[in-house]
Amino acid sequence: MKKTAFQEVPEDKLKQIIDAQQLYASYRSAFEEAKKYQARLTWEKSGGTDYLISARHDRGVRQRKSLGPRSDKTEEIHRIHTERSEASRQRLSSLTAKLDKQLKINRALRLGDVPPPVTKVLAQIEAAGLARKIITIGTNAMYAYATAASVTFADAIMATQDLDLLWDSRSTLKIVSPDPKGLLGIIQRADASFGKMEDRPFTLMNNDGYQVDLIKRNEGYQNSEPGQVWANAEDFWAVKVHNMDWLLSAPKFEQVVISSSGDMATMTTVDPRAFGLFKLWLSEQSDREAGKRRRDYLQATAVLTLVEAWMPHLSLDDIKPIPEWIRARARDL
Repeated sequence: MKKTAFQEVPEDKLKQIIDAQQLYASYRSAFEEAKKYQARLTWEKSGGTDYLISARHDRGVRQRKSLGPRSDKTEEIHRIHTERSEASRQRLSSLTAKLDKQLKINRALRLGDVPPPVTKVLAQIEAAGLARKIITIGTNAMYAYATAASVTFADAIMATQDLDLLWDSRSTLKIVSPDPKGLLGIIQRADASFGKMEDRPFTLMNNDGYQVDLIKRNEGYQNSEPGQVWANAEDFWAVKVHNMDWLLSAPKFEQVVISSSGDMATMTTVDPRAFGLFKLWLSEQSDREAGKRRRDYLQATAVLTLVEAWMPHLSLDDIKPIPEWIRARARDL
């Protein structure tokens, strides 16, 4: 593998990138904490007795629940909730302000190179609680590996105009859709111009021509598994792709990434070893276009070389979901 497959991030940028990533992680933690206290607890009188009522709005629907009559226990619940709610609100407000400034710094110092549509879409998927159910695969996953190793890959193997999202359809999604349009609506929160393509029901495209593909496994009980994340006439569909079970069963890999416009998001993808092995397998499929096979091979060797150079503690033998003959082929490279 050529040494020019990737190069180290300059030292003057490295600390700035690490600080930005730590700030984003703190912001996400505060965001999730604040979500726990979205409900308002108030006292309401009924039949001469005060009751503690929990009220919240979910997708425009008001939800109310009585937590019981006034007592030492409900008084304590109200006190703790009020204190923690205010603390989490202030923490999120402070970190949001800091994050807004950091995004401008990211852009000014050119700390990131991820395509802006990627971070914008991933941030919305993350906010919807779907980051472990809808993961990034394909070329864009390489940004997570490069960021973790503080390197950048050669532009020649990174250029892409689409984001491949792999949906884990093996189990029923218990999260209620936060948008009336389902996954389409969530992605449109990132960019309202994303819309379904007439001839490709599994692809969204925005006004700049950037595409988002939704993929699911082709193996298993495919006839009984849903074709959409949420059944919705307005939403787009997932296309079945062979051997996605290999990636779904592989360890997950998470990394905060930065776009060229300064935005940040947590990218959840597959372990870099699984990525390299799968790309190596793809590169040897005779029914695949020659140009794509060549690029698959270059990406496979680049990522596997990165693992060997920067993550030597990771062994290919631990990626059991991918057949041994492919792992043996990689060891022979």
